[in-house]
Amino acid sequence: MNSIIRNIVPLGSLLVSVLALALVVWISPWWLILLLVTVPLLALSLYNYFQKGWTISRN
Repeated sequence: MNSIIRNIVPLGSLLVSVLALALVVWISPWWLILLLVTVPLLALSLYNYFQKGWTISRN
């Protein structure tokens, strides 16, 4: 289950971000508000995907 989340969330947020950028170009700049949610989610999910160990047990 954990590997599914680690793979789906980055791809889903990337897809929604690209869709929002396309809507900004063709429809309205108000779709940029959606990027305020998807870009940080994409950054966090990519960080989670590439980390080497559990963050709780590092301390």
